[in-house]
Amino acid sequence: MSDIKEIRDRIRSVSDTLKITNAMYMIASNKLSKAKRAHERTEPFFMGVKSMMSRLIRHLPEDTDNKYIEPRVNEEAGEVFVPKKPAILVITDDKGMAGPYNINILKKAVKTIEEYEERSVFCHSYMVGEVGRHYFSRRNIKIDESFIYTAQNPTLSRARHITAVILHDFEEGRIDSLDIFYTLTNDNMS
Repeated sequence: MSDIKEIRDRIRSVSDTLKITNAMYMIASNKLSKAKRAHERTEPFFMGVKSMMSRLIRHLPEDTDNKYIEPRVNEEAGEVFVPKKPAILVITDDKGMAGPYNINILKKAVKTIEEYEERSVFCHSYMVGEVGRHYFSRRNIKIDESFIYTAQNPTLSRARHITAVILHDFEEGRIDSLDIFYTLTNDNMS
């Protein structure tokens, strides 16, 4: 009889686990839907600003003297801007339950750091998100500034603080370029 009781308990346990898993799936799909709607609302603004910035920079006069807007590429002379003091900003999730979302960003960031190191250039790193922080610390990759903000709930004041820190380093001459790593959509990263 104890065998039948154990089997029934096991069946009940598996059934309970299935209910919990289904509830977690429903919550995750609801959060994903919410995130997709937020992305769809902000994407036109983001693309508009990006387009406007590229047009403005393309049509700047040659004699523009602004430390924030300087020519990075001289196509006519075949020159390409090579940063001497590069920096990266990596934005990851705070939990590791997002499949390839975080790992793809981190691999691309580490590859960029390695490319700079091959040219004997030190790369500063800024981090938003616990997954990235743990990933870098496990691999003994130095993080110059870690922002303890949750990546899921960005606010304007948090963005201003991050921008202020990075601009301060730029103005002090510690960095001269910034690569930002984040996920746009399914397989697109920047």
